[in-house]
Amino acid sequence: MFCRVLWDIHVVDLADVDDVGRILGEATNTVGPTGDRCVAYLGPPLRTAAPELAVGIDSDHGRAVLRWLPDPPLYGVDLSVPAHPDLLSFYAGNHDIRPDPVWTCRPAMTRIRPVTARQAVHEYATSGQRPTCVQWATDST
Repeated sequence: MFCRVLWDIHVVDLADVDDVGRILGEATNTVGPTGDRCVAYLGPPLRTAAPELAVGIDSDHGRAVLRWLPDPPLYGVDLSVPAHPDLLSFYAGNHDIRPDPVWTCRPAMTRIRPVTARQAVHEYATSGQRPTCVQWATDST
């Protein structure tokens, strides 16, 4: 077991990096009770360890959001991608990671295409480190 993925009410321990793409697709295509697509949280396989990477993919709008959760929290951005003009919302689940079940993302946070988000998740799953395929910005940028 090398990675744990949480979304909605699901917790999946992955033993093989080849499972990451399938589980990420299942997680981010699940629609939560708020009507929004679910955020997938990835972290170490330890039950007591906090997730480290959150990803939401909105394929209808061609955008994604990445958040590195350890302090300080950072958002993944690709500066070659323009911000989506609208707020995008995701269902953050009920894993006590976020106090609010809806994660509303400002346009500056949506400067990631789904393919890049998937690449970042694969990089995290294989290295256990913060992905380097995107730039990272603080909440205030």
